[in-house]
Amino acid sequence: MTIAEGQTLTDGNSANNYTGTLDDNQKDAIKRKTMMKALGDVSYIDENGLEQTCTNYIILSDNVFNGMTHNIGKTGYETWYVANGNYTYNTTNLQTNGYVHLILCDGANFTVNGSSYGIEVGSVLSIYSQSQDTGTLTANVASASGRALFVSSGNLAINGGVINANGGAYGIYIDNGHLTVNRATINATGTTSDIHVDGSFTLGWTRLTDRIYTSSYNCEGTVSIKDGQ
Repeated sequence: MTIAEGQTLTDGNSANNYTGTLDDNQKDAIKRKTMMKALGDVSYIDENGLEQTCTNYIILSDNVFNGMTHNIGKTGYETWYVANGNYTYNTTNLQTNGYVHLILCDGANFTVNGSSYGIEVGSVLSIYSQSQDTGTLTANVASASGRALFVSSGNLAINGGVINANGGAYGIYIDNGHLTVNRATINATGTTSDIHVDGSFTLGWTRLTDRIYTSSYNCEGTVSIKDGQ
């Protein structure tokens, strides 16, 4: 098995790149995996609006979820994921563990279709975009009482991109945690409340209406404006 000259493929993990003629160990390693073009270093815009580079990450694909139980990340550890192209994950809910960072590449569309929850944040989820801010994360739930983005005693930081949280009762629900929004476009919908924060909410700009599109928002804690905005 030989990869075409000038091409580098990956199994979705940036640390696992393949070129040239593969040996037996490499062929065994990629069995039942979907190979894709390696991205190389991935740029993103951090919470302060500065461009950074991620070199060690996993691309969200079938390779991530096969053999796993609706989980990404590892408790107590930092892990980086990249959404590139179009990918839809149908599940009961997607659980994040530990300190999960997600980069939405420009033009990417990552969709999670859940039942009671779309994405359930176990500790910390930080979302980033690239320079054009066109990467999109969509979380949908089927249940009328469902929560599209749900955080229980943790933190959700949205640092760019387009976030669609299509809930049943709630679009985004923060239970005893913190929500930070910097630069992102958020489209949240829920029959009880589009965005509910039981904790604290930090905004990275001075006008709530600039980029949060919601008819129903409430915070049972403190709302603050990020310094320097």
